[in-house]
Amino acid sequence: MFEAKAVSKHFGSKTVLQDISFCLPSGKTLVILGDNGAGKSTLLQILATMLSPDSGSLRYRDLDLLASPRLLRQVMGYVPQELALYEELSVRDNLRFWADMSGLSAAEQRERILALAQQFGLSDEEKTLVRKLSGGMKRRLNFCVGLFRDPEILFLDEPTAHVDAKTREVILDVLGTLKQTGKTMIYITHLKDEARRLADFVLQLEQGRCTYFGEANVFFEENE
Repeated sequence: MFEAKAVSKHFGSKTVLQDISFCLPSGKTLVILGDNGAGKSTLLQILATMLSPDSGSLRYRDLDLLASPRLLRQVMGYVPQELALYEELSVRDNLRFWADMSGLSAAEQRERILALAQQFGLSDEEKTLVRKLSGGMKRRLNFCVGLFRDPEILFLDEPTAHVDAKTREVILDVLGTLKQTGKTMIYITHLKDEARRLADFVLQLEQGRCTYFGEANVFFEENE
């Protein structure tokens, strides 16, 4: 279970998040909805222990994440909106770089690279330099990096932003598969069709405040 209580964040005199609370059961998907500037990315960075809140608490499996953030980082994956890739390396070498940091054996690394490349339709691009890839292919590779260690919990910041329709469908299909296998996911989007497709729970942000948290089916029934 992932729990946030009264999480707040300020940048100078500006309140970016105010008293955000929710509880997400393990194996479920939370979609954070909101317009640009609502505080979604800031909240995701705090939940993933990449940014400290000014007040509030975070717990995962009864562990205090603000006191021991490394405990979450060992089992999480993070897919940022910005591309976290090495442009002058090939697709394969980017994956090998993250493989070397994964703690997997050499045989497990090779197996994981092949599986991810196939899953994301990158098998034919393994020798291609990242700088020569299309935006959609870069986004697919960026997603692979976040999944390399097969994390327990996955944080995703608008992974379908600025992609073509085919890549968007590939990413959503992968997320659907992860959902079916019981992966815990916290996912940012401003697209309600994606939320309908993936969410078990919805948290809606408006100007840094939570205006809804609860089951996705109830949210969409109330917002038809």
